[in-house]
Amino acid sequence: MSSRHRFVLLKDAQGAVIEGEDTIMSAKVRDVGSERLRLATVGEVAEYLGLPHQTLYTYRLDGRGPSAIKIGRHLRYRWSDVDAWVESQGDGRRA
Repeated sequence: MSSRHRFVLLKDAQGAVIEGEDTIMSAKVRDVGSERLRLATVGEVAEYLGLPHQTLYTYRLDGRGPSAIKIGRHLRYRWSDVDAWVESQGDGRRA
C-alpha cells in the first residue's frame, strides 16, 4: 500500500478547529466528522495500530485488545472502541 499525506481541518467536541497532517494508508478514510462511522476491519485496525493481524486476534482471545463485534464470521471494530482502548494503554508517564 502506498501512503500519502493530506492536510486536515477537524472540529473537536466543543467546535474548536484542529489543524494537522494526516497520513492515509489506503482509499478507506476514517471520517471523524460524521455521526456514524463505518466499522473497521481487523486489517484496518492492525494498520492503524501498527500491529500484525495475529496480535489483534491474540489480544481478543486473551481479553486484552479493543472490543470487537462478531458479524457472521467476521470481526469488526468501532473506531470509538479502538480509540478508547489506545487511551487506556498509557502508563501515566510522559514521554
